[in-house]
Amino acid sequence: SQMNEVLLSNSLARIEESTFANSALKSVIIPQSVNFIDCYAFDGNRDLSSVYCMPATPPKVGTDYDDGDRYWDAFDDCAARLIIYVPRISLPTYQKTSYWSDYKDKMIGYDF
Repeated sequence: SQMNEVLLSNSLARIEESTFANSALKSVIIPQSVNFIDCYAFDGNRDLSSVYCMPATPPKVGTDYDDGDRYWDAFDDCAARLIIYVPRISLPTYQKTSYWSDYKDKMIGYDF
């Protein structure tokens, strides 16, 4: 059976490339400790509709080395109804930050 739930360590700093690609995650909580999410980390999770992104500072998102001048989508091909919950106080920062701004219409400020 495919993994549809995962508990990430509160000391995790990085989510590496394609770590959860094509799994069956429905929801994920990204701990405050995460400062880097590599490209394709959650790619192809068509049921992933809730991402709780706890870091106050938006994590950097990795680039694909074949085309290093643009961000490759960590959340590519996820649910059309994807919602990214970010700390309420950080919502304006996320909405203006490179890469994350692509998702500004899918973000909701949240009190963790």
